[in-house]
Amino acid sequence: MKRSISILAAFVIASGLLSTTNSAAKTPRLIENSQFPIAPEKFNDIRINELSGLAWDEDEKLLYAVSDKGKIFHFRLKLEGKEVTAIEPVYAAPLGGNEEKASHQRLDAEGLTVLNANNGKSNDTELVVVVEGVAPRIIRFNPAGAMLGEIPAPPPLDEPGNYRGSNKALESVTYDAKHGLITAPELPLANRPKDLHTVYAKDRHWSFAAHPVKDSRLKALEMLPDGNLLVLERSFTGATKPLVVSLRYVNLAACSVDGVCAAEDLAVFSEGLDNFEGLTHIGNHRFLIVSDHGKKDVQHTTFMLFTLQY
Repeated sequence: MKRSISILAAFVIASGLLSTTNSAAKTPRLIENSQFPIAPEKFNDIRINELSGLAWDEDEKLLYAVSDKGKIFHFRLKLEGKEVTAIEPVYAAPLGGNEEKASHQRLDAEGLTVLNANNGKSNDTELVVVVEGVAPRIIRFNPAGAMLGEIPAPPPLDEPGNYRGSNKALESVTYDAKHGLITAPELPLANRPKDLHTVYAKDRHWSFAAHPVKDSRLKALEMLPDGNLLVLERSFTGATKPLVVSLRYVNLAACSVDGVCAAEDLAVFSEGLDNFEGLTHIGNHRFLIVSDHGKKDVQHTTFMLFTLQY
């Protein structure tokens, strides 16, 4: 089933120039959007739901997704102009092993990025998954879901006691050609201000003010072609209040001497929303986000397509 809904009216679109300390980078505008739902169906006897991370493989023309249940999915993506016309599952498997093993060692996969996915070569893609739980883990997989090895989390993310809790740990990951993997916890570390998110690479870190609503959690990161970050934050503001999702532009070249960088909202929306968590760039300044639902067997998984214009 295909559904295309214009939601520009629900967006608060930011425009103009960032106020910067050492850069006059122009903030992109978020334009063009459509939605595409997938029913809670099964593929290879694995239900497609609770998707929490997305990554695009340009070489293989595949969209990868991981789920809270520790599953890997491959999708074929079809676009017509600026509309998603099909997202077809072509592969599904447990991360790290067969179904019996995964049932005892479920990996709570929360964030996903890809390596070697745009180098013009086939069959060399690696997936990097951040796993939430008692101990922080960054794990390499091949596209089929076989574990290749672990990557140490950069300090201070390598110490479980530094987090605010096991369910507030590593949540997102992206890759930068200069700094390598960049990752972040869902909430700032226990010794940091709760309204100041920080993302960490092996060689440095950057901070930015969280979106100004209660408990705005960092759910996904994507490195942009201009060298800055696209950030997805989400907040449940209360049982009787709406879910708030924000897409934000973090200018890594516009940081103060203490490492706090300029951040600006590209879109903020809160009515009739899905619980968006995954984010990926699919080329030509086009991006997808995907929902992670609580009512697993009755809610559709929703993909939203948008474009950034500079």
